[in-house]
Amino acid sequence: MGVYVTTSAIFTLLPGLDATGTTALVDTHIVRAEGMVNGMLSKKYTVPFTSTAVPPIIRQLVEDYSCYFTMRSLYTRDSQNKSDWTAEFRDLASVTLMEIVNNKVALVDTAGSVLPGDGRHLAEVPGSRDAIDGGEPRDAEGAPRAVQGRRRGAVEEGRARAGCRDAEGQDQHPA
Repeated sequence: MGVYVTTSAIFTLLPGLDATGTTALVDTHIVRAEGMVNGMLSKKYTVPFTSTAVPPIIRQLVEDYSCYFTMRSLYTRDSQNKSDWTAEFRDLASVTLMEIVNNKVALVDTAGSVLPGDGRHLAEVPGSRDAIDGGEPRDAEGAPRAVQGRRRGAVEEGRARAGCRDAEGQDQHPA
């Protein structure tokens, strides 16, 4: 069972998923997603975050990766069943996570305060699909090459979902 996300949150995001036989699978993928996110953030922040102090964007990232891993396990194991919408969970989360790692997006707590890193320097990290599922090419900013044209829209959507816009709709953390 995960610390940041519950299985019921994943079942809410994937409403057609039958909870009867997939709860253990979803739990496994939540733990996997949390480990991956924590690993990427460990050079900048003290992780894991406590269950009461998880930044909303981290919950979103873990949810998106968990949904991706779950759907990939159940439906897209071979190339005949690949779907762009399942990959969008991964792609949006990957772009957002790399922007946090590379100091382009700040982590904000539930009160709206920016969380400081713990003082350790983190150099620019080129994006790597290897940590996720083994080898899709990426550009210098870490965006998947296959979705470069959609990258700006995905980032904007991710920021809007994470509450990174002020009352006038302006980006609080411009790239």
